[in-house]
Amino acid sequence: MARSLLNFPVATAPTSILGQAFWDGGRYTHLANTTNWTSIGGISSNTTGSSGLLEYTVAKNNPKLDLEFNVGCDHRQDWSSLLIRMMYKLNQGSSWSSNWSSLGMYQQLSAFNDSRHSCGNAAGAFMLWEPSLNAGSKVAFRLEVAIDSSSASTQINQSTENQNGEVWHNATDNHGGGLSIRLREWDSSVYSVRGDRNQSS
Repeated sequence: MARSLLNFPVATAPTSILGQAFWDGGRYTHLANTTNWTSIGGISSNTTGSSGLLEYTVAKNNPKLDLEFNVGCDHRQDWSSLLIRMMYKLNQGSSWSSNWSSLGMYQQLSAFNDSRHSCGNAAGAFMLWEPSLNAGSKVAFRLEVAIDSSSASTQINQSTENQNGEVWHNATDNHGGGLSIRLREWDSSVYSVRGDRNQSS
């Protein structure tokens, strides 16, 4: 009240988040059907040709990036077993690097129900990444999936009950909510960020 009466500017507390980005797969589904690593597609938010699902421009030198992803998959009789990993590439000048690199950020999904259909499952992964990058550098992220050699093919970002996890991929009412990436860049001078994931670019 005193600030208002004396016409002082409103006090602003320092923010601990320098920037953030989010990607949601919407109702897109991806069939996981090979033991080779394949990129999970979807609606890309990038505008500069990285072919990633999510792009972010670093706000501060030597950023501290808080990363998370969520992946859900249906169940395919009898056995579904998937491994998901986060990949990244960089643009530190005028062009994107040609190769994708692994962040060492993985999650496993598996479900077994002998001779029956059932719901699948979902899981997420979290990681603090501290790359040696300058402000203005761009980072792109994507998700890749591989299945176990004994696993049946199943749809990612789909959840059906008592149905086949691959065949029912056209039932769009059962799609969504199981595919996303979130990023936050923390300002460690304001907020204490500690971790052992100090990685160079």
